[in-house]
Amino acid sequence: MRKKLSAVLAVILAFCLFSAAMPVSASEQKLTVTNSLHLFSSNDVDTVYATYDPLEVSVGDILEVKVSAKFKKTIENRYITGMMVRSFFSDSGQYNIYEYNAGYLIYTNEYPQYNGAMGTYSQLGGGVVVNPDVSATGIEDYNCFIYTYSSFNGYNLDEWTQLYSFTLRAEQTGETHIDTAVLDMIQGTGYGDLQQRQSCMNDMDYKMEISVVGHSGVIKGDCNGDGEVTVDDATLIQRFLAEYLDETGAPLLDVEDEEVLAVADVNNDGKVSVSDVTEIQRYLAEIITEFA
Repeated sequence: MRKKLSAVLAVILAFCLFSAAMPVSASEQKLTVTNSLHLFSSNDVDTVYATYDPLEVSVGDILEVKVSAKFKKTIENRYITGMMVRSFFSDSGQYNIYEYNAGYLIYTNEYPQYNGAMGTYSQLGGGVVVNPDVSATGIEDYNCFIYTYSSFNGYNLDEWTQLYSFTLRAEQTGETHIDTAVLDMIQGTGYGDLQQRQSCMNDMDYKMEISVVGHSGVIKGDCNGDGEVTVDDATLIQRFLAEYLDETGAPLLDVEDEEVLAVADVNNDGKVSVSDVTEIQRYLAEIITEFA
């Protein structure tokens, strides 16, 4: 009986050691993003216009959010003369301009070919304000992209027209929300007639598109830079701590470099130590699912 039990334990131990040695790729560090588009009537009743399939992205991915609109049918001398549209990203999925962004997504202008969060989209000449009422330490604290357009002459939207776009970077695993709300829409005609809010909104088609357009940053714990977290990364830190040198006589990790330190310091205590080795081992053994 003891021999059988010992054999079973040996198999379990071997399996655990094998699992711990298996690589954990960046693709497993996922953030799920749900998104929907809403119309608000003149008395602020929320109508869900469209709900989209959740988007699963990797930490470090760059997401582009694009919002477009067009008239359902062509009517002579009809123009859009004003609008206000807001895109929120938040943990709760609520349209609260004051909600602090917990950091799942942050604004980024690393991809200048896309309209950055602080810029102005020139197609309609509209203005962009990024949550101006919140006092925060940096742009990553904001959670709302506000687009406004106002023109006496107006703009014809008989074809799909992109209202605005901005880019976000996925920072953490978990789940968060991006929701766009059409809050105000004003039509004008050649005769000076104006229609406002819900009656005008119902004349329009809308779409919100969210797609991955690039990747930025490094993988936490990937000390050797091979694109995945494995036992080799823990070994590299151990060798660094034992003061092994590379072929040029330099330390194996240049912890004076902020990017190198950010990768190897997986417990975020400001230094590279045996505690980081332990955290990587715990991560590989699936005791934890993400680093601090």
